[in-house]
Amino acid sequence: MKTLIIEFMLTAGVTILRITENEYTEIAEQRYSWWVAHSFTPSSTQGVDSIDFNEVQGIEITDFVNSRHHELDKTKLVADFQTYIEGKAENTIMQFSHTVKWKKYVQ
Repeated sequence: MKTLIIEFMLTAGVTILRITENEYTEIAEQRYSWWVAHSFTPSSTQGVDSIDFNEVQGIEITDFVNSRHHELDKTKLVADFQTYIEGKAENTIMQFSHTVKWKKYVQ
């Protein structure tokens, strides 16, 4: 059901960034952190001005995605998302290694 949450956010014009927190093993399933990305700068390991890290500026929504992934009522999901975002109004800047896998979802 995380797909439904992502689809809703994309139709609302939000850019989502998913960062892999661990590599999949047979023992543990993959964990992700989820962000509403106001800006995202991917690493660039080519050229003189190489950047060895990725940087996201936005609001981390991992707790929201994990706790609401079974929600099927779109109206409730919208209301809950708006409340969550209002409570997390400050932007966070996070840098992470260029070796970490990520996926950016855009409309």
